[in-house]
Amino acid sequence: MKTTLLYSTNSDNQAAVAEFERRYLQETGKEILKYDKDTVEGAAIAALYDILSFPSLFITRDDGTLIQLWNTDLPQLSEVLYMERSI
Repeated sequence: MKTTLLYSTNSDNQAAVAEFERRYLQETGKEILKYDKDTVEGAAIAALYDILSFPSLFITRDDGTLIQLWNTDLPQLSEVLYMERSI
């Protein structure tokens, strides 16, 4: 399972993204996968999962199958942790 955050560095959401990333690390002890949509890798991930709004956070199985996707607004950390533990 992978939890990935896809964001834009050129947005008003930078503070929220940084805060979510900090809290995720504090709660789980692991880094969240994070990609800027304006990079080649980030754009490829956005295209693969048909993501058009940012920030987006999503959980996939190890084979890449999408399990849960949150678009535009970051979810509550408790929602993400619940989904991760449910899988």
